[in-house]
Amino acid sequence: MEPPLADGRLKTARKGVGHFTLEVEGRAAHAGVEPQNGVSAIVELAHQVLAIGRIADPASGTTANVGVVSGGTTANVVPAGASAIIDARATTLDEARRFEDAISSLRPALRGSKLRVRGGFSRPPMERTPQSADLYARARAIGRRSSAQARSEVWPSVQSTARAVDRLYEDVTIDVAGEKTPVARVERQDLDELVGNLIENAAKYGGGRVFVTVCPVVGAFVEILVEDDGRGIHESERTTIFDRGARLDTDKPGTGLGLAIVRDVAEIYGGTVTLEESEDLGGLLARLRLPAA
Repeated sequence: MEPPLADGRLKTARKGVGHFTLEVEGRAAHAGVEPQNGVSAIVELAHQVLAIGRIADPASGTTANVGVVSGGTTANVVPAGASAIIDARATTLDEARRFEDAISSLRPALRGSKLRVRGGFSRPPMERTPQSADLYARARAIGRRSSAQARSEVWPSVQSTARAVDRLYEDVTIDVAGEKTPVARVERQDLDELVGNLIENAAKYGGGRVFVTVCPVVGAFVEILVEDDGRGIHESERTTIFDRGARLDTDKPGTGLGLAIVRDVAEIYGGTVTLEESEDLGGLLARLRLPAA
């Protein structure tokens, strides 16, 4: 479990924390009489501080901070000892292990000096996964459902998400049509996620054509239809495909959580999502039904 931030925002990921101590052993000598016989632990430590900086990979979220250094006894003696305390952060367990291996493999730059590294990642990273994203989406929807003011215009949401998916799938044609006035009793961010998941599934698994239709409000509900020209889903499998991890096309990347998230969030708001056969395109038709505002 991970506590929220002070302003109430939830965390879906957190960096791991590692603490390391690097101890350097040199050889003492009088700096004025026989400096050539000494090996400066502080100079060696300076080389290692630069090496630790090279181990870090900020682009991957892995950072290292040499926050405390100490060494030497007096100004006229080549220092025989020095040490540094390092704080390391990593976003993934693989990166944490890489950093541990790399810092433990440091080698002296000066002949006659010795290194000793202690410590490790005592707090592993909490990585963001599709499962945690699913949990967050449902928790967010439950929290927002209690707001009687939740309302979003459907047409702008459908248009913006369709454009976003269209940029990802350049070989797919996405057509949007229907009513421009319906308003759903859903938060806009959740509506975008619901519609975006359905349109992206149609673009990914269809044959290149996607129709999105915003239907007129009937009774207390507004419906959004997403159709594709793919091979569809057999009627016997249209219920099980909503199970978490269920995937019919394993040749394409995915986690099998998209439809499960759509179902859960829609139901939280009192809506439904069902799968049918598209009469116009011959593939799958996803019917998202949400309370009208």
